[in-house]
Amino acid sequence: MMVVDQGENLKGCKQLEKIGFQICGSILLVAVTCIIVVSFGCRQYSPGLEVQSLASGAHSQDRGRDVRFAIASDPASFRSLIGRISAPDRSPVDVDEIDFESQLVIAAFMGVCPTAGYSISFDSTAKSRGNTLEMRVRTSSPSAGGGVAQVITSPYTLAVVDRLSISRIRFVSADGRELSVLEVP
Repeated sequence: MMVVDQGENLKGCKQLEKIGFQICGSILLVAVTCIIVVSFGCRQYSPGLEVQSLASGAHSQDRGRDVRFAIASDPASFRSLIGRISAPDRSPVDVDEIDFESQLVIAAFMGVCPTAGYSISFDSTAKSRGNTLEMRVRTSSPSAGGGVAQVITSPYTLAVVDRLSISRIRFVSADGRELSVLEVP
């Protein structure tokens, strides 16, 4: 017959219990880390990123025939972009208002339109997927039979977004159709 000291048996159980808690804690920590890595590292789309409208109008110098896009990533490219909208001395936005270290300026041009009543704009939020920013573009035209000024227009819009780690911008229509993809200069 073997005699076991109850104190030693209790001490051994407590050590096993402590080791069990350490193992469970380690497994839980690994599981939580995996969940965080998967949810942030492989997430399809981020929550909405703010798109700040800078300027828009019905008359730009851009005389294209279709919707087109541009990105300004520094003061020189911004001045060039403004030249597509107005005379440089009549810019709707001052270059000093933009922090090109942390922001990008994005433009959309609707092209030449036969009357007033046309417009183009970006949604107030954008989505990022990896290093690609998805910008939703909305266009509108005058209603059929509505009275509009018989003047040729060329609508445009300018917006600013945080640069983050964006290397490409994908422009999509309101119904999700891809319009264009531009590399960030």
